[in-house]
Amino acid sequence: METKTDNRYKGKYVVFNEMGMVRYRLKASNGEGLIVSEPYANLKACKTGIETLKKNVETSHISITKDKHDLWSFQLITMQGRVLAQSANYKTEKSVKNAVESFKKFVSTDVIVEDDSEASHYEVFNKIVSPQSKGKYVIEEDEYGFSYTLKASNGAVIATSQVYKSYASCKEALENFRELAYTGDFYIFEDKNGKFQFKLYSKQKRLVMAGEVYDDKNRAMSVVESIKRFAKEGKLVE
Repeated sequence: METKTDNRYKGKYVVFNEMGMVRYRLKASNGEGLIVSEPYANLKACKTGIETLKKNVETSHISITKDKHDLWSFQLITMQGRVLAQSANYKTEKSVKNAVESFKKFVSTDVIVEDDSEASHYEVFNKIVSPQSKGKYVIEEDEYGFSYTLKASNGAVIATSQVYKSYASCKEALENFRELAYTGDFYIFEDKNGKFQFKLYSKQKRLVMAGEVYDDKNRAMSVVESIKRFAKEGKLVE
């Protein structure tokens, strides 16, 4: 039988309630939070999600990105383009790569604990914004697949999608995003460092898009407002 002392070195999944749903956070043995999951309807579904994560680690793509604030993060994305988990933010490329290695090391742990103190602070943004047609979408391809960006009327990038396997699946996701971004609720999360990030979820509570990290909540809300303004009627530039 495994002892509690042994478990300290295995990392753990911390399950908590948030937004009326259940999520998990994978922590390293030193307590560092490595990833946070999408929301699940209940505890059983969340635990199933943990098993799904473990089964998909070898076949999924780990996408490492840097935002305009020079903060690094990674996502675990399945071959079907589904985001299973989102990492914390890191100040250097080296630190995010170290976090990826820690994630791979601790992802197989069987230690699961429940702790609602892990829930993040958040605010729902559901302001009605009149759509404008002056924005535009651009689909780009890299070595991992296809992604789209939404640009405001001044050319600034205000939203960037996850990576999709094909152009067709990326374009389909873009068209779904148009309506969801306009009618859906964005959640503005505050992390333990006082930074803010918006996230958009589907009606099934799956993560559709996670924004950049901002120092100011009002800035995050301003970007969300711009997305709502330009998403619905933005033109796709081929």
